[in-house]
Amino acid sequence: MVNPNMMGRFRGILDPVSSLFQSLSLAFIAWTFPSMLRIEMLFGVVGGAMLLLGMLYLFTIPSFVQTKEEKYEVPS
Repeated sequence: MVNPNMMGRFRGILDPVSSLFQSLSLAFIAWTFPSMLRIEMLFGVVGGAMLLLGMLYLFTIPSFVQTKEEKYEVPS
């Protein structure tokens, strides 16, 4: 999905963004944990986030693969 020549630039963008969202989610947990969130709810939030991300990948990645296959189709 990412050109190997551009992989360093892709990781250079992805790493700070993922670190930012990890920090934001940990700050949210620290802010709401004792009063609003219970331990059981944390498992639900993490599981729900993983399911949401899985659904996002399920619907977006196949379309990218089809586009790439069509773009680099070899004539027979």
